[in-house]
Amino acid sequence: MLAYMLIGSYHMMLGIRVIIDDYVPNKHTREWAIIANLLFCGAVAFVSAYAILRIGFV
Repeated sequence: MLAYMLIGSYHMMLGIRVIIDDYVPNKHTREWAIIANLLFCGAVAFVSAYAILRIGFV
């Protein structure tokens, strides 16, 4: 289950990055959007992993 959530978060990050690359015309804005995407997807992966491990060990 943990691997599924981590792979899903990575897949989400890649998909959003493709959308950002295609539809954000300004280079500076695109760089900030990619950084925000990385942080958001990392937070989703971390919270998902924490929840799964907490359920598994409690």
